[in-house]
Order: sequence, then C-alpha cells, then structure tokens
Amino acid sequence: MMAYLAMMAPRLVELHRILKETGSLYLHCDPTADHYLRMLLDGIFGAVNFRDEIIWKRRVGMSSAVHDSNRFGVCTNILLFYARSDEAEFNPQYNKDSPEYQDYIRERFTMVDESGRSFQATSLVNPAYRPNLIYEYKGYKPPPNGWMITKEKMEQWDREGRLYFPKDKTKRLRRKSYADELKGMPVQNLWTDIAEINSQAQERLG
Repeated sequence: MMAYLAMMAPRLVELHRILKETGSLYLHCDPTADHYLRMLLDGIFGAVNFRDEIIWKRRVGMSSAVHDSNRFGVCTNILLFYARSDEAEFNPQYNKDSPEYQDYIRERFTMVDESGRSFQATSLVNPAYRPNLIYEYKGYKPPPNGWMITKEKMEQWDREGRLYFPKDKTKRLRRKSYADELKGMPVQNLWTDIAEINSQAQERLG
C-alpha cells in the first residue's frame, strides 16, 4: 500500500496542476485504498473541494469468491469526486428508466387530462403569509396564506391549461404537474445500473 501511495501522490499532484479551474477529477478505487487516497486528495485539492464519494455496485451475481466466513461480501467500488475549484462545472444527470422513478410516476401521476397526458394536481398554497397574493379566482377562495403565484401568473397558467379546477368549488384550486415534463430521477451517489466490466472488455485493467 505504501508503494502504491508513493506512486499515486506525484501523479495526483500533476493532475491537479494541469486541471483547469472548471475541471473535476474522478478517481476509481476499491475499499482497501479509498481512505488513504482521500487523505492524499484532501491535501492536494483541499478538503473543501471534495464533492462526492460515489459507490458503484459492480457485482450482482452470487459468487462464492466474494464471500468469506468472517465478513460480508464486497460488491462495490468507489469513485472519489473532487473539483479543481468553486468554478468547476457540474452537469446533473437524470434517469427515466430506473424502477424507482417508474414507480414514482405510476403512484403519483394518476390523473389524465383531455389530451391523454398524465399529471398530478399539486398545491398552489403559499407556505408563508402573503397578503398581496390573497385573491379569489373563478369562484375558488384563496388559502389563508395566499396563493403561491400572482393573479397574472394564475391567468397565464389558466390559458395554458395548467390549472386543475375541482367540481366542488369549496375545494382547493391546484396546478397540473405533467409527468412528461420531468427530466427523470436525479442521479445520486449510489450507482447500481452499470454492469461489471467482463473479462473480455478492453476497459478491464485488473
């Protein structure tokens, strides 16, 4: 391990030196080395530039090779994500295919409008008291704190068909939030949908 760290340290220093201020570093390692490498990276990049410890579930099979009698099986690797500076760019990723996201859509977006689009009716109630946003709209009384939007915005959403009007006007006017306008589930720091690199893959380095 000491020989490995002695080899890695100058390389990480050089990577930091040539990286643009808008750049980032993702370092792939396993659980035997991640805590040592994180100490090195904290010293080189600065602890404030640590962004994430990403866990990759790389093994899904039930192989006896990963199970020992005195510990749990190891099925993950780690990606240490560091930014070069506060200027480092980050582009959020979204996943529409995850079972978790599909369950969310199926459970929450249970209403369908006249065009066949699935939506859920979401609240337009302001969490804080806003007297300037207390107004009646088409016979629907305002909530005690006021609406979340101005009357002009309410009229715009009405024209665009984005308001849900309950038949009972004593109930709350709500907004139509459409499922097809969502980007998907934001990718978190647990990655479970990237298969293990097989023995014939060119990426496989051991």
